[in-house]
Amino acid sequence: MNCNNEIFRKTFEDTLDEQGYSYQYYADNIYFIAPNNIPDRITTAKLICSDPIIEKLHGSKNDNEIKTIGYFRFKFPIEGKVQDFYIFAFNNNHDKKVEFVIIPCSELKNRIALRKCITTNNQDIELRFWLLPEGNVFDTTNFGAEGEWYFIAGRMAKNTILDYSEFLNKWEL
Repeated sequence: MNCNNEIFRKTFEDTLDEQGYSYQYYADNIYFIAPNNIPDRITTAKLICSDPIIEKLHGSKNDNEIKTIGYFRFKFPIEGKVQDFYIFAFNNNHDKKVEFVIIPCSELKNRIALRKCITTNNQDIELRFWLLPEGNVFDTTNFGAEGEWYFIAGRMAKNTILDYSEFLNKWEL
C-alpha cells in the first residue's frame, strides 16, 4: 500500500535535488521539504507509489489510448498528522521516466470526498490515474465503459474534479 519501491523513492529524491529542494526523510514515506533558497519554509509531503498495474482491470475498456497508468491504495492519517502535500509516483514506460502528481492535501481530500473513492472497507482510498498522450491526467477510479467513453473519449473530464493535469510534475507547488 505504501511506497516500498526504492526506485520511486530514489527518483523522487533525485528530482527534489534537481528542482532545488532540501529534504529529510522521516518515516512511512513522509518527507520534510524546503526550497534551498528559503530553508525555513518547510512543507511536509507523503510519497505514495503506484501498485502494480493489471491492464485488463486498470486499463481502457474502449480502446482509448493511454500513455501510462498509476494505481494507488492508501489511507489518510489521523487528524493532526496530515501532510501538506500528497505526491503520487508512477512509471511512464512510454517516456522511460517516473511521473509525479503533486497535490495539496486539502484539494485531494475534497476531490476524494466528491468522487467517493473510498473502498468497500471504508478505510482505504483508491485512485487510478491515466496519463493520456497529450499530457492530461484523469482520475478514472470509478469508471465503467460508459463513463470512460463519455468522460475520457469525449474529453468531458477536462477542467473538472477528474482532471489532475495541473498537478502533474508541478514542483513549484
